[in-house]
Order: sequence, then structure tokens, then C-alpha cells
Amino acid sequence: MWWQMLTFVTDFGVLYSIMLIESTRKANSITFARLPLSFGLAAQLRGIGVVGPSYFFLHYISSQLPSVGSSEKHLVRPAYTRTLFPAMILGFYAPHFLSMLHPSFAARHDWGWIWQMFPVWAVLIQFIFTYSFKLAGASEARIKDQKEILQTTRTTIGSSIVLSAIVWLYVLTMSPFPLRGIFLPHFTPPNRGWVEVIGNFLQYDYLFCWGSSLLWLGHLFRDLKKIGSVRQSWIALLARTVVTSAALGPGAAVGLAGLWREGLLTNKDNHSKD
Repeated sequence: MWWQMLTFVTDFGVLYSIMLIESTRKANSITFARLPLSFGLAAQLRGIGVVGPSYFFLHYISSQLPSVGSSEKHLVRPAYTRTLFPAMILGFYAPHFLSMLHPSFAARHDWGWIWQMFPVWAVLIQFIFTYSFKLAGASEARIKDQKEILQTTRTTIGSSIVLSAIVWLYVLTMSPFPLRGIFLPHFTPPNRGWVEVIGNFLQYDYLFCWGSSLLWLGHLFRDLKKIGSVRQSWIALLARTVVTSAALGPGAAVGLAGLWREGLLTNKDNHSKD
């Protein structure tokens, strides 16, 4: 269970970063995507495998590309994007890694409880960083510089992708257990103790989380294919997803797909102004 939690939570950091970025997109200003804090807390209570599909469904039906309208609505707020990764480092990744890797069992236990409130810490730290350094006013003045905004987003999500890929490769090369035993659940409930039961639940949580996130991205890319922004075949897209997920992990695969979509949205906006 330790190996699975190490990579699962690290991968989830990529997904939650995308959720935080989506919350700053103008097109999502009056949608459920504006509530990553609520979804994050709900995921802690019910499991991301349960809450994640609800978020993806609500996001998709309320912010489909054909209904967005003005190209300006695709923009995210760079002031918040720039402070997102530092906030995630302090509020999400640091407590997570300390809860998994600290040499003291008592300290790991304490950091685990601190990490449980990561949705609050991440949002609070991001808010403090943004307004302490007065990035909001400076960035809003350059809001039309879409290439700069895209580069900021790539740096932010790219940093989380690198962390996710490193942990995935570490688990692949260092774990003494087969991958099937780490990530795939038993179809019949285990009866050997509560640790095995929780581990089995987390494996189902893992599959539902990443299965639904990839399905969500598939629908988003279907919209982009409809307007001609994506010309690759579904077979090519599926092959890329499988290869990337196997080589770098599902978190990195989702992050790379999210960055690709962000670039396509930016290019679409630029073409619409030509």
C-alpha cells in the first residue's frame, strides 16, 4: 500500500493543479469548476475515485468549447498560475513526501494529518503569495499576452509532471512488488485484515480516478477535433496515452494532455483574432 500511495498522491497533485488552473479560466467563472477547494475536501472524505468523475462531468457539461464564445474567455489568470506550484509545494507535496519518507513514524503520522487539509493549505498559500507580491495587478495588465500566459501554465504544470514522472519511475524500479499487486485491486474483497481492505479500496480509487480523468480529457479533445484543432486519429491519441501512461505514469499522461489542450486553446484564440 505504501508504494501505491506514494505514486497515487503524487500523481493526484498534477490533476489537482489542473483543477486549480481551470478555476481561474474566465469561461469557468460561473461553473462548478470554480470550486476546487470544495471538490478537494470532498475527495478527502469520499475518495477521488468517487468525487473526480462528478467534477469531470460538471466541468464538461458547463464549459464545452463550442459554448464558450469569446476567445478571451479561454484565458487563465497568470497571477494565480505563477503562484500555484509554490503553493502546491508547501501545501501539498511537502506534507505528502514527509508523511511517506520521514524517518520518524510519529512525524509521518503528524504530516499525514497535515496533508489531509491540502485543499485549504494550497488555496490559502496561493492567495497569500498572489497578493503579497502584487502579482495580480501586474499580470492583469498583460492579460492579452497569451504566449506568456501559456508559458507560465507550462512551467507550472510541467513542474508537477516532472515530480510525478520521477516518483513513477522510482516505484517501477525500486518496488519489490509486481505492478499488478500495487495498482490492480482484487475483484473479491480481501479477508486478511483492515490493511488489505483499505489497500484494495485505494486501488479501486486509483482506477476510477485515472479512468474517469482520461475519459474527461477524451471528451474535451473530441470537442477540439470537431473544430479542427486536433487532426490526429483516435488510434494515434490512444496510443500516445497508453505509451505515456506506461512510461511516465497516468499523472504525467494527464498533465501532458492538459498542457497540449492549453496550447490548442491558445492557438485557437490567436487564429480567431487573425
